Amino acid sequence: MGYSLLAQVKPVFCLYSSFFPILIYSLMGTSRHCSVGTFAALAIMTGAIINQVRESESTHPMQSGVPVHLRNTTTTPHEHHYSNAEIAIVCSFIVGCYQLIFGFLRLGFVSVYMSEQFLNGFTCAVAYHVVGSQFQHMFGIDTKSRSGVFSLSRECIDVIANISHTNIVALMLSVVCTLILLAFKCYLNDVIKDKFKIKVPFPIEIFVVIGSVIASNLLDLEHKHKIKVVGHIERGLPSPVAPWDYWPLVQKVWVSCVGVSVVSYA
Repeated sequence: MGYSLLAQVKPVFCLYSSFFPILIYSLMGTSRHCSVGTFAALAIMTGAIINQVRESESTHPMQSGVPVHLRNTTTTPHEHHYSNAEIAIVCSFIVGCYQLIFGFLRLGFVSVYMSEQFLNGFTCAVAYHVVGSQFQHMFGIDTKSRSGVFSLSRECIDVIANISHTNIVALMLSVVCTLILLAFKCYLNDVIKDKFKIKVPFPIEIFVVIGSVIASNLLDLEHKHKIKVVGHIERGLPSPVAPWDYWPLVQKVWVSCVGVSVVSYA
């Protein structure tokens, strides 16, 4: 669910993206060694595309979460204001179409020409972006989402400029959870494996989530300390929508989706 912060969508959509691709690949895939799931770099790139669309619509109020067929019918197609989830879904559809083309043309050989230095640099840059994008959430500060060149630097500058508005409870909660995760990753996992003869890592992440949920509920962190929570998760699955209903949005993002397609394909 943490990837939802990077992609700027509700956490429930990351649960969808972690379930359906694996289900489909288990039925139709041929490789036993392919890891299917969410990827931080793609989540960041999707969030950047959402920011670009938001900037192009900045002169109009956003009708977040309103389906296309329920919006004001007096507006032209170019005046639609799409929710973050709609933009991310359209990007996923376009990337899927690109990947079908790449597969048909057998372009997988391109990854062979990527040097180790390039891959190491890319991985390091992704790690910096993942960590840097979480600062505003760790400090409980509301800042403007940035996109484009030096977006990470500008986001960090925004956090520093608003450091006086830090939510102390949010910061303490972030530090405690981070220390627990680091302790298990760096030391306690090996101790538990040796002592209890367990071959798999201890799933500390799920226990941290459960503990945080219990603490949030008992201490009423949302109302007493203004801690942002996931909130209500809708039951069931969203209704399917025809792709051509989003054609104006496709025209806005199809070029930006090329980069996402190349990274995910390689």
